[in-house]
Amino acid sequence: MSLPASTLKPARRVTLATWVLRLAVAGHCLAMAWLWIRSNSPINTILYIHWGWAESTAHMVDRTAGWCFVLAAFVAVIRPTWWAMGPVAAWTFLVAWAIRADHPGDPYQQWAPVGQAARYACPVALMLLWPAVRTPLNARRSEITLWVLRVATSATFVLHGLKALWADPNFIDLIIGTGRNLVGAEISEAGATTALKVIGIVDLAVAALLVLRRWCAVAAWMAIWGLLTAASRMTAMGTEAWTETAARLANGALPLALLLLWWRCRQPGPTTPARTPDGKTSIG
Repeated sequence: MSLPASTLKPARRVTLATWVLRLAVAGHCLAMAWLWIRSNSPINTILYIHWGWAESTAHMVDRTAGWCFVLAAFVAVIRPTWWAMGPVAAWTFLVAWAIRADHPGDPYQQWAPVGQAARYACPVALMLLWPAVRTPLNARRSEITLWVLRVATSATFVLHGLKALWADPNFIDLIIGTGRNLVGAEISEAGATTALKVIGIVDLAVAALLVLRRWCAVAAWMAIWGLLTAASRMTAMGTEAWTETAARLANGALPLALLLLWWRCRQPGPTTPARTPDGKTSIG
């Protein structure tokens, strides 16, 4: 479903949404580059431990990827073209796959490609949306862009909701650490587990609603919650965990971009899609 005409200027909505995605991609790229240049990536583990590559070669792959991501971060801000965003999306997906492959049987890591969907969908959505800053997208590309945003956001929230219901120990630590560091409250493990059950149910509910309905309120909630949970890495572990927060910016950026594209839109009729002057259906 393409976006109908909005009471806000289309160019403004598209530009703002694009900037949200650009900054999220740049933050993710810089965080990953910082980690891979200084340490090892999940792909390094697969190459060295599982596939038997030389350690120096595996490290060289990490360093090369890291510096490429530094370059991609600047490209995302300056001019997010397909030749930079495509490889970022592909490599980010491979990292998620490597996490899964390196943790066979681990229920919290087996679904990493689903839980990290927002991370590799973010550059894809940016790649699709970027041309709309200058020229309205046709109906097909508009529809694909919106569904990339919706499905990737929902997939990430579904897995995070399930991990909350499963009482992921990492999530428990985040709640306890955030409570202690922010407000000086000592939250018990039982209290954190109870909170996670509520969080899990809400995450699953909004994930379903985002796919089934075009509600700005749902996108707004997911944007706020996605950014808060990303920030919880620093509130629980300190500013040195900035890379963990930056890597998860897409969790809030995708629904925020969706909110900007949907904001104050008039509900479309069954046969009255918005059209540009040349007759093409537009995303804005």
